[in-house]
Amino acid sequence: QVFNCDETGLFWKRMAKRNYITQEETGLPGHKPMKDRLTLLFCATVIGDLKIKPLLV
Repeated sequence: QVFNCDETGLFWKRMAKRNYITQEETGLPGHKPMKDRLTLLFCATVIGDLKIKPLLV
């Protein structure tokens, strides 16, 4: 059997790049974007008959 696996990142609690924060507010010393991230790994056989539960890191 041949398996295909792929990982993807899911940013948790992260704001979109386009929002209503002014340029002056982003330059303030206390402004930091959230970097909470989850990593997901998905695996399945090439023909799709066996799918493994996603691995969450």
